[in-house]
Amino acid sequence: MFRKRRGGAAFGIVLLVIAFPLLWWNEGWAVRDYTSIRTLDRLAVPGRADDRSPALDGQVVVMTGAQATAPQGVADPLLGVQVQGLRLRRTVEMFQWDEQGGTRDDPSVSYRQIWSDRPQDSSAFEQPEGHRNPPFPFESARFEAPLVRYGAFTLSSALVARLGNFAPVDPGATNPDLGRPVTASGPWLHIGGPPDSPQIGDLRIRFEAVPEQPLSLIAQQAGTILDEHVTRRGTAYAIVRPGVQGQAALVAAANSDVRARTRALRVAGFLLMLFGLRMVATPLVRIFGWIPALGLVLRSGVWIFAGVLAVALSLSVIAIAWLAYRPLLSLGLIVAAVVVLEVTVLRARRREKAAQDGP
Repeated sequence: MFRKRRGGAAFGIVLLVIAFPLLWWNEGWAVRDYTSIRTLDRLAVPGRADDRSPALDGQVVVMTGAQATAPQGVADPLLGVQVQGLRLRRTVEMFQWDEQGGTRDDPSVSYRQIWSDRPQDSSAFEQPEGHRNPPFPFESARFEAPLVRYGAFTLSSALVARLGNFAPVDPGATNPDLGRPVTASGPWLHIGGPPDSPQIGDLRIRFEAVPEQPLSLIAQQAGTILDEHVTRRGTAYAIVRPGVQGQAALVAAANSDVRARTRALRVAGFLLMLFGLRMVATPLVRIFGWIPALGLVLRSGVWIFAGVLAVALSLSVIAIAWLAYRPLLSLGLIVAAVVVLEVTVLRARRREKAAQDGP
């Protein structure tokens, strides 16, 4: 955790260093996925899961509603847990010390005991003595069934890994080999003391599985394997969804998923940039306050400055990332970024002039 005395501005720079590549990577990912989805939609031809046609080898096929099964089930080899399903997810949490405070607004520190799936590094605590966390014995993980049948075909591990509709697994049916007392409580297996009075270092584990179920997909047929299609740009892509869905519904669902992910990461990138700029705003006032336009914005308030610049920079990064794919959209975003800055500068000038003129 960064302390006030270590410099809020330094932490702000770290946030900015994260924000720019996050926004750039997110837009590039969106462009890649939208292009891949459009390619699959254009190339797809109807196929039948129960009848492998050699004439369709090497082509992108649409298959609807066949049952996906895993004859061997899926296992967590570390803990010796095996269930009947297509995928298995292990979530591990440890009861640990967590440090609070030590920020610009709250320089004091306090400690609490929490369940967390991420190791809390007690060596970096302000007061590590009496708040030591043991090492994480093993972490959360995901596993795919080694063999997934889909009619006359086998699904590649890449296709299986695209399934995300996990459902809870009854902890009483898992029986992991941990060498410590295990108690089932709700969806969790508690390792260590009683679940209602955990001690530092105790663990709890939850298993979830993607069940055998009907699937619909757009993928490439390669002999008896259904796999991702590699586009001309070298991107491997496929669409796999639970249930019975036609081509149009599969494409619409894939585009919707990309939009939701892209918007969420845009918000995350903007907030990182906003708080990063806010934390470096004070030294910027001293350094760049003499520049007429920038100085006006800086002197109008650090949050206003940070917000305006974060909007302008975020729009600029998004615009540049989309320039090759949608040039008109990119130009529109660049114009919007310039307008935001211009409007803010004009308002700042008016406020400063009004203040100079007096009542």
